[in-house]
Amino acid sequence: MDNAVKQIKEIIEKNLPSEVEITSIELEGPEVAIYTKNPKSFFENENYVAKLAYELKKRVNVRSDKSLLINQEEAKKIIEGIVPQDAGIKEIYFDEAFSEVVIEAMKPGLVIGKSGSTSKEIILRTGWVPNILRAPTSESKTLRGIRHHLHKYSAERRKILQATAKHIYRELPEQLNNRGWIKLDALGGFREVGRSCILIATANTKVMLDCGINVASNDDPYPYLDSLNNVYRQLREFNIGDTIKTTEGDGIIVEKSVLIDKNNPMMHNQIVYNFQMKDGPPSYIVNGAVVHNGGGGK
Repeated sequence: MDNAVKQIKEIIEKNLPSEVEITSIELEGPEVAIYTKNPKSFFENENYVAKLAYELKKRVNVRSDKSLLINQEEAKKIIEGIVPQDAGIKEIYFDEAFSEVVIEAMKPGLVIGKSGSTSKEIILRTGWVPNILRAPTSESKTLRGIRHHLHKYSAERRKILQATAKHIYRELPEQLNNRGWIKLDALGGFREVGRSCILIATANTKVMLDCGINVASNDDPYPYLDSLNNVYRQLREFNIGDTIKTTEGDGIIVEKSVLIDKNNPMMHNQIVYNFQMKDGPPSYIVNGAVVHNGGGGK
């Protein structure tokens, strides 16, 4: 990953003048986050971000340096003074992990302003980058729950994105880098509505896109996950005593078994690896996913 980060930093430094005052560059999943002490320079030269996105072939997020973020209560008052009352602001809350202020409004266009003038003023006066959302016209517990969950676990999401970036930009052995094949398994959702599921495999990784359920079917609602038994064995084959590295720390495989659950076709006949975390509760791996007891699924 170090080489990839170095190349990205070189491209950014090459395309940006010194007055933008870049303080740090972080990789979050497939995106790049740039922290600056001079966000105004990006507003005065909007082609900076467009040029970087073109050169890097990635989405670029510009954020204020942590030192520019003002007190949340003061920032809230400033935002309420900047945004027109007709915008119908319903809620303002802050996401410290991403240096963002979430603004839910009935008319988000008024929060953005003409050519982004209002949102830019919010950044310049508070340091917080506005994440502008449309407020629901009627109360929705589902939407409220989703937004609450995203906000509550934003720090954890950021850690996951950074861990994902390490995996994306990891250095591979030359023999794997030179193998360019790709395979797609259609496990559900083709010529039908629901249970969408696609497994994409290359010489060095496997990624599952979606894993839906056909809610209209009681007999066969799940994707064809039973066809992945051999795939998972190839992807996650461990032996007793192997060390497992997870985002929560390291663990050692202590037991291997087969899960029997005929009432759950997604879990039936799957290999389960029990492992002991060096600094944490006993955990296990099923279907290639790490699950931490007492700590929630990972």
